[in-house]
Amino acid sequence: MELVKASEGDEKALAKMWFKLAKEMEQYPKFNQLTHSSPEEAEKSFRKQIEGEEKINFLMRDEDLTKGFLTLKQGEHPSRKYEKYTQIVNLFVKEGYRNEGLGTEAIEHVREFAAENGSDHLKVTSEIKNTEAIDFYSKNGFEKKQVNMVQSLEDE
Repeated sequence: MELVKASEGDEKALAKMWFKLAKEMEQYPKFNQLTHSSPEEAEKSFRKQIEGEEKINFLMRDEDLTKGFLTLKQGEHPSRKYEKYTQIVNLFVKEGYRNEGLGTEAIEHVREFAAENGSDHLKVTSEIKNTEAIDFYSKNGFEKKQVNMVQSLEDE
């Protein structure tokens, strides 16, 4: 498997996979409710990401098959010893290719990418009730560091 940086024309494939991931995440807190009703509505967002520099999307390819995707973001904590990070924003493996080690292989590629681009650590977040994802990241060397908390500003 190789990671291929997404380019113009890949937004449809990215949006389709992202929509499946997002639908899977809707079962967790209300903050995961989607505003998009179809993958097509998300294509514009991925087009902006491909054109921009804030996030980097990769297609997980094995020969001519796209088996998943990955979104990364780089950032800094200037006052910390571990200053530069690469964050895994999205990691999605299509059904039918799961439990074959692709996610672990993707993380290995991310480690290489991050080191080559000056990062000194990786970050990832997971829904607190998504024990499958938490177990996966723990098995791949990530450790729990903090808890993100949210609060709606809208009337209930």
